[in-house]
Amino acid sequence: MIVVSAMGKGGRKRGSQGKPVGGAKTESHVEREPAEASLLAVPELTRPETDATSSAEQSPASSDGPLPETQEAREPSRAPAVEPRAATPRKKRKRSSGRSSPTASIGASQIFARNGRSLTLSGSLAAAIALFFWTQSRVPQLGEKAMMEGRAAISNLSFGDLITADPGAPIPQRILYTAINWANTNWRGMTFGVVFAAAFLTFLGFLPQKRSKNAWTNALKGVVVGVPLGLCVNCATPVGRGMHAAGLRSETALATLMSSPTLNPIVLTTLFAMFPLHMALTKVLLTLAFVLIAVPLISRRLLRADDNARAPEAGGIDALERSVFAPSSFVGRFYKKPEDVDTLGLPGATTWGRALRDVGVSLFANLLFIVRSTVPLMLIAGLLGAIVIELLPLSTFSGVPASPIVLLAAAIVGTFLPVPVAFDVLIVAALMKSGLPASIGMALLFTLGLFSVYPFLVIWRSMSRKAAIAIFAGVALTGTVAAHGVWIYEARAETNLRKDLAKPIGGVDPIKVAIDIAKKRCAETS
Repeated sequence: MIVVSAMGKGGRKRGSQGKPVGGAKTESHVEREPAEASLLAVPELTRPETDATSSAEQSPASSDGPLPETQEAREPSRAPAVEPRAATPRKKRKRSSGRSSPTASIGASQIFARNGRSLTLSGSLAAAIALFFWTQSRVPQLGEKAMMEGRAAISNLSFGDLITADPGAPIPQRILYTAINWANTNWRGMTFGVVFAAAFLTFLGFLPQKRSKNAWTNALKGVVVGVPLGLCVNCATPVGRGMHAAGLRSETALATLMSSPTLNPIVLTTLFAMFPLHMALTKVLLTLAFVLIAVPLISRRLLRADDNARAPEAGGIDALERSVFAPSSFVGRFYKKPEDVDTLGLPGATTWGRALRDVGVSLFANLLFIVRSTVPLMLIAGLLGAIVIELLPLSTFSGVPASPIVLLAAAIVGTFLPVPVAFDVLIVAALMKSGLPASIGMALLFTLGLFSVYPFLVIWRSMSRKAAIAIFAGVALTGTVAAHGVWIYEARAETNLRKDLAKPIGGVDPIKVAIDIAKKRCAETS
């Protein structure tokens, strides 16, 4: 009988020579090579030994002989048997970790390789639309408003009037005229917002969907997108709606529409040129804090579950078939997916003809989606803003002393009104010249332009009602806090000024000296 000695850990031999059954001597002793033997082969070598030991137990022998042989024969089979069981899962985990499914193996490079031409066409179209708007409309208008510095013709909710209503006209007529003038002021920005939102949504539809769960980073991305746009919060709302529909996180869309009207470089230049430093810094710092801190907190608390579960509503053809057109509709029949197109992008890039068709159909369907989901609410917001401004004009606050209730009311009205871009800076500067207290002016300066009833309605309908209420209340309360801060600052500054004027200079009362000089000059002129 041959007993095979197995190797343990560290190359040490385990087992020993077995004693011959029935007094026979062992003819040979075979040793396995130390570390070169595979552990997976051990069970195959130990099975015959187990059989041999079992047969030895059945043969007649003395009690002293078989027992040591049985124990020694079982030891080699037990020790290696534990190691293969522990080693087998590790090898399986290693093989399973290196192997991936076809869908998981698709990376951004493969998606870009398949949709490269579509991305080129849609991205160029979005860039061309933005460049045309910036060079032909937005930058010249903002520069003109900055040069006027409060001398611009400002109406209730617009720059200038297309039609003017008499002061004694009925309230419904004045509301209608105000709404028409508001639409006339905002139609360029609104048109650009809708068209650019459709083009940008089309571009996002061809990009690989990668969602970051870091709310702070997502909000910062929204600021990077929103600042160059230079749109008012109303015109930026379709853009934010399109970003949300494409599958981007809610905080990115909200940060885009709130940073565009307030952090634009031209608007910031006008702000610091027309207001005291403490008011301008208060507006900018609180705006950054609200967009980069409050918006992510609200999104994580109220919108995180929806962001993790929802699928894109628009952008790509698959999403558009769920939200805009059915496969049996006219657009669905026009756009027929070839059967030989691999959805994993393995065959390679699409042709220019197919890319042009993809972009054209997606742009048309995304434009329908944006118009349907934003334009009706835009008209409603303009009408509601006209009603509020006619019933409670901003000039009403000029003759009211500052108080906590007045500051809160001014902040609520400023949060509600859908004003054009840079309207907040120009109208508050004009009102302060006519006697508006600085604290009330700070409440209007922060809230006007940062939010309005239009994005409130869009968020209420497409995202979350609780989120819409939370953002509206957050903007109004932050504006109230800013107004109280300026109120306290102005009161302390006035008190310190009075104390400085009351102090005698060199033992002489400056007020008495000024009165004597004035009397002397009056006597000389008379």
